[in-house]
Amino acid sequence: EQTDFSYYKVVLRTNTAGTKIYGIYDDGVVYYPWPWRVNGVDMEIGPWDCDEGGAMTPEECCSKIQQDVSYPDDNGNYIACFVEEPVGGPH
Repeated sequence: EQTDFSYYKVVLRTNTAGTKIYGIYDDGVVYYPWPWRVNGVDMEIGPWDCDEGGAMTPEECCSKIQQDVSYPDDNGNYIACFVEEPVGGPH
């Protein structure tokens, strides 16, 4: 994590259109792979189910994650989202 300058970004994998969260296992669940360090203590955050009530948009899912992790880490970074469409997506 410390060598990755964008470590504080959680990847939101979408459908091909980029409109709904599918997750890495196509189940709508989003995972964050590293510990979130607060006050010198490593905490596990996530996973988040972004398929509750139907597949969420990237904006809805990111909002859910940011509400859950609403505090900065020891580097002063807040959790952020990076939208990743599969190959063939519009972006």
